[in-house]
Amino acid sequence: MHRLPSTLLRSLHSASYLTPAHRLHLLQPLSTSASTRQAKQPIQTPASAQSEQQAEQSDEFRLREYGEKYLGHRRVEFTEELDVRAWHTLMEPFPIYRCTDARGQFLRGEGDPHFPQETALRIYKAMTTLNTMDKILYDSQRQGRISFYMTNFGEEACHVGSAAALQPSDLIYGQYREVGVLLYRGLSLEQMMHQCYGNKHDLGRGKQMPVHYGSKELNFVTISSPLSTQMPQAVGSAYAFKLENGKLAEGKERETKGRVVCCYFGDGAASEGDAHAAFNFAATLVKSGLVWVGEGILKADF
Repeated sequence: MHRLPSTLLRSLHSASYLTPAHRLHLLQPLSTSASTRQAKQPIQTPASAQSEQQAEQSDEFRLREYGEKYLGHRRVEFTEELDVRAWHTLMEPFPIYRCTDARGQFLRGEGDPHFPQETALRIYKAMTTLNTMDKILYDSQRQGRISFYMTNFGEEACHVGSAAALQPSDLIYGQYREVGVLLYRGLSLEQMMHQCYGNKHDLGRGKQMPVHYGSKELNFVTISSPLSTQMPQAVGSAYAFKLENGKLAEGKERETKGRVVCCYFGDGAASEGDAHAAFNFAATLVKSGLVWVGEGILKADF
């Protein structure tokens, strides 16, 4: 039997966004026998009338909370169909796309990525660790212990999921809220504390503002304060990789062969001129090998 580490257990207990039924299921011991690790087997969870009722109540609460907070009390629905539409063609708010229900069951078979148990635990541990770390460091900033902090609440899955899809050698350009990528790639909590507190143990020797992380070893370019500056820089790196990928050195492919660049941006960056310049250069020069990840784009106009 596999037991979760104590740090992850504490994170699970403190994860406020989990329903009691979901938290109970995640804390159940996981078998490592061959029968439970067969490929393409969907995750099985206990099914009962009570758990179904709890899932429905959880869905209703989440939809109501989202509508009240972001949509002026308008009603929004979940959807399991991934469909891209122009916002001005919809009379109702955009539905919320999801792959699993409140109990963690996949709603459609093709939505199951069939992760190995180790990968699933690694992803979930990074997400819950980030959520817990945000609460502590946000309180530290409000208490005056550090000068600046920006939380990642609600974006944990976007960070960690995209990081899991990339190779460790792929280059990352982030903004303020991509800490989950670094956690998934292995940056320690100690190093994050050193950076936020700006002490001599920080990889940048305390020369950056808090939450301006960076790691050469993990292929994560140091964050800069001005919005959208990472976008044209990412295009330049992707173009350099494209040129290197087409060359050979002594009959062997260069080490950059196959590397891609992933660039994260949000509402503020999308409103800057650098964003449009980056998109134009990406479409004409790079064409492939560059991944854009837009987060929280609710009002930006492309």
